[in-house]
Amino acid sequence: RFSLYSFCKYSFISSFVFPVLAKNIYSETLAICNYTNRANKVFVKTRADYQLRREFQNKAISEISALRKDIERAMEVCNIPGKEIDYWEGLLEPIEELLRNWRNSEFEKYMG
Repeated sequence: RFSLYSFCKYSFISSFVFPVLAKNIYSETLAICNYTNRANKVFVKTRADYQLRREFQNKAISEISALRKDIERAMEVCNIPGKEIDYWEGLLEPIEELLRNWRNSEFEKYMG
């Protein structure tokens, strides 16, 4: 089973990237996990609950975009092979898709 925590734990990127960029990659990965967990913990009973959950979902999706940009920077700065970047991108795609689908289904459920 894939975990975003493993993205940082097993990533060789952090050993090649300037410390600030590695720290950003690690922080963004944890933020994705944290925002997803926070969204999941909101029990939706009211419109305000729904809005709070959606805010966390949106933040998690935004962190994925930021993470992608930092991975691209790591590739440029450290001359990391494209196939390695493709691997990490392949791990992010299904997570982003699941988050977007979750958010969209809730919109239909609570706002539709």
